Amino acid sequence: MLNKLCIENDLSIYDKGEKSFKGIIKSRNNKRKIRGEGHEDIDSLSVFLSGLDETIWPGLIIAKIENEKEVLDKGESIADDISVLFKILMPLYEVSIKYSSQGL
Repeated sequence: MLNKLCIENDLSIYDKGEKSFKGIIKSRNNKRKIRGEGHEDIDSLSVFLSGLDETIWPGLIIAKIENEKEVLDKGESIADDISVLFKILMPLYEVSIKYSSQGL
């Protein structure tokens, strides 16, 4: 589900503090790659995340990264883009809160 959302909406996944992993995970053609110091193929996001150091909590961000000029050119219409992304990502947020509150 997340891979499909990332592909359809050009979303990126990264660790805000780059403490768990460095680079940006992008999905293209049903494949994930982490761009950063190199290009690493990621077959499964859950396997990749499970393989990270368990003592460091990743500050995962799912975001659409856009060129500043393009965003400024959109003007107030950028609000529509933001609203659509909130609607798309809300189910993921709700699931994460559910599991977080259960200590999973």
